[in-house]
Amino acid sequence: MHELRAYGICFSLDEVGTGHSFMRDVGTNPESVPVVEAIILLTGKLKLDIVVEGVEDEAQRSFLIHGGCFSMQGFPLGRPLPIAEFERL
Repeated sequence: MHELRAYGICFSLDEVGTGHSFMRDVGTNPESVPVVEAIILLTGKLKLDIVVEGVEDEAQRSFLIHGGCFSMQGFPLGRPLPIAEFERL
């Protein structure tokens, strides 16, 4: 992966959020916690960026921040808006 990145190829690991329910289940399924923690740790070890999608509440946001993940998408950060309202903000 590092050799390919040297050629300008970027990688994304998708569906860590709601697609596979890891993030959605963090507050209700204890088995999801180590999975999300491992993903955050792995991306850090590989010096990759991570953006967690599907953050639905403050507890999930707090969990991620305390786990060292500071890039995320979800309702606590902003709900979908019509483009005109988004541009106004």
